[in-house]
Amino acid sequence: MISTFNIVVQKGNSKKYLNNLLSDIDRSTFSRFISRLTKHQELLDECLKIMANGLRDLLPDFGKTVAIDCTPVSTYSNPDNEPVSDPEAGWMVREGSPRKQWEFGYRLHLIVDAKWELPIAKELTLAGDGEKKATIPLLQKAKDSLTWFKPNAVIADKAYDKYDHYEIIVKNFDADPIIKHVKHPDYELTGLPAAPICPAGLPMIYRSWDAKKGLQYQCPHKAGRAICPLTDGCTIKMAWIRPVKDYRRFGYHIDRGSEEWQALYHKRVAVERCNSRLKEMRRLSKHQFRGFERISVHATLAVLAMMAVALAKAKQGQLEEVRVCARKVG
Repeated sequence: MISTFNIVVQKGNSKKYLNNLLSDIDRSTFSRFISRLTKHQELLDECLKIMANGLRDLLPDFGKTVAIDCTPVSTYSNPDNEPVSDPEAGWMVREGSPRKQWEFGYRLHLIVDAKWELPIAKELTLAGDGEKKATIPLLQKAKDSLTWFKPNAVIADKAYDKYDHYEIIVKNFDADPIIKHVKHPDYELTGLPAAPICPAGLPMIYRSWDAKKGLQYQCPHKAGRAICPLTDGCTIKMAWIRPVKDYRRFGYHIDRGSEEWQALYHKRVAVERCNSRLKEMRRLSKHQFRGFERISVHATLAVLAMMAVALAKAKQGQLEEVRVCARKVG
């Protein structure tokens, strides 16, 4: 390696010469390297832990407000061929597109610091393992491996709008679940779970109880108990509310729908930016790997490279550059 470096330095155009030198290396060399790494995924995860600990020591409030999301990672395999060269891969819908777009591959789940837009923990899963199946295990993984991981808020989009997510985030992490509703109403209920108030300021009318759904309340206007000034606009006719605590509808420390809640939810863009940088700058979407183990190693290396460069910038005191520190890989 030293002799190669000396030769490169002596050349007039060292960058061009180095690129030509690397292009001459047999592709199988890299393939064997990745194959060997697949047997040591736990060591790569340990490297991610070291990077996260280092970032936490240098970046103020790192890990206090986090956003969670998943993104498709395509496999280098043509699903139309028979037999499929990557039988572990599966189909999934690409979120955020105006029209449904399907991708063939795997899902990368990320916990990202919402202030610094840097990964904290990751997990690659099969395409069928969506948000409901992977969210809590990933949060628990971060808690078990990082002693300082005690977020004040966990931000997610409507794909994570499940009662179990709210309750576990509150009970296991004592954090505010800032999650968008699947069907976000134009108006929100206020008050308490045992005494909800409609958007017009009128008490909702109790109707029934279900062991799984909780307490059922009806709009006072629909029940014939009051004349509502919001009849034409309000979408709340009936509502199921969990008894005692309903974090999904009312929030935890922060009231759902409040200015503070909205300001926190707007920080969810951090995880989208992180996903974009991993794909555009770290070749997460441009690779030639097939199979779960190889793509898992590639995804880990992409995340690790982003965190390593950010940590180097942080150690130099260049905190303003850690968010966009990823240098594009050609």
